[in-house]
Amino acid sequence: MEELKNVLKKPEQIFINLLVLLVFISLIGSFRLLVAVTVVIVLYTLIVERGNLIKTFSHFAFVLPFMVFILLPMAFSWIFKLENYHWQLYLGILLKIMSSAMILSLAMSRYSIAFILDGVMHLGLPAVMNRILALTFRYFHMVSQDVKIGNMALVARGLKERGAYSSLSIIGEWIGGFVLKSSDHSETISMAMKSRGYSGEIPNSQNVFKNKYILFNTCALILFFVAIVLLESRL
Repeated sequence: MEELKNVLKKPEQIFINLLVLLVFISLIGSFRLLVAVTVVIVLYTLIVERGNLIKTFSHFAFVLPFMVFILLPMAFSWIFKLENYHWQLYLGILLKIMSSAMILSLAMSRYSIAFILDGVMHLGLPAVMNRILALTFRYFHMVSQDVKIGNMALVARGLKERGAYSSLSIIGEWIGGFVLKSSDHSETISMAMKSRGYSGEIPNSQNVFKNKYILFNTCALILFFVAIVLLESRL
């Protein structure tokens, strides 16, 4: 029992649970069940994350433009009383986006990207995919830092005070320099990895589905969601 509880805290188990939950939300066909699931997720967020709501909703803000684009046609159909508008279909899409975004926001506020990546790396994927994921994660932070530094340098040199044509030429030069710098970074990373004995292969991790505890937890979660769907269809 103790080992079963410890497995629940492993990154690979958390990632699988997150994936199963997102798939469940995307496959919900009943509007009533979708509303209930959305309400539960919102209440859970407000109660459990009440001391960390700002950080949680800061991640959620990325999907707000998509939600607005869906709401606008719904608002116009309500104002002009369009009878043929399938508002329930579009509202269902909106609720699915909202629920999925809140779940991802909760995950990002509780766990670091490195933790989630570690879960993906232990899924037993092919080595080439693990290499791509690891290098993308490693290089993303370097690119992000370079963009921030470059933006600060452009602002410090009065980019905002220049005309549109002059700004475009400066930004073009900055992008060219950024590409050259990125190339230099990639060469530096390659040399550093080779000096540490990296040969292009990552040791194959054990397939998580060979772990009986992870398999049991995953099957139990899937059966729980199937039971909810069956129960709702009988009500």
